[in-house]
Amino acid sequence: MASIELVDTEKVLNAVKMRGPLIPLDVRKVIGKGDSIVIGAELSSLVQRGLVKVTTIKMGGSPFYYVSGQELKLELILKYLNEKDLRACNLIREKKILRDSKQELLSRVCLRNIKDFAKSFTVKVNNQEEIFWRYFLISEKEAIDLVRKMFTPPVKEIKREPLKNDADEITKPIVQKSEESSTQKPFENEKEVEQEQKKPKPQIQKESQTQKDTQTSLEDTDSKNQELFANTDDKFYYNLKNSLMKKELSYGKVN
Repeated sequence: MASIELVDTEKVLNAVKMRGPLIPLDVRKVIGKGDSIVIGAELSSLVQRGLVKVTTIKMGGSPFYYVSGQELKLELILKYLNEKDLRACNLIREKKILRDSKQELLSRVCLRNIKDFAKSFTVKVNNQEEIFWRYFLISEKEAIDLVRKMFTPPVKEIKREPLKNDADEITKPIVQKSEESSTQKPFENEKEVEQEQKKPKPQIQKESQTQKDTQTSLEDTDSKNQELFANTDDKFYYNLKNSLMKKELSYGKVN
């Protein structure tokens, strides 16, 4: 009876860390010994312990094993998908997220088959929960943000209609203000002119004062002449001289 050769669990784990994703046969080639069945058992034990992850996609009936951080390498094994599942995988990789209710029946089935590449999550839409799918390299947070954008209406570009005459609209208040100022200014000027006219001018005052002095002088002269000619019978000469003096005409002295 042939004995079963045991393998070192640490060597199996290190092989996956170095080369994963791997099938048991690949691990055997890396460590250089061991039975594929025994190595497969060790890998299953590591999966249960949470140290290794396993795929649903298989090659020859054997799944692939990998560790966290090797997710990007899973795209190397897409070629092992059947044609229909690969088509659904390419679709979700292109769209990043898919709304389950909007997909054809065949695509919905395929999305449930490719669990390594399509991850489901639920979103409440119109108070009803709906299933969405995200590509496995897209985080759930990013996927939810994409769903929000899907239901947010696009913002339409708001274009401002130009005024019929923007220049007129801009200058209109200025013109009105100017007109108002020009309307009020003549009235102010008229008032100023009227006030200025009412003010006595120095020259006029001087002339008025001169006239007063002349009138006073004439009155004094008239009074003196009346005394001078009080006893004179020549009234005609007196009246003529008095009239000429009032008109500010010059004449000679009367003897």
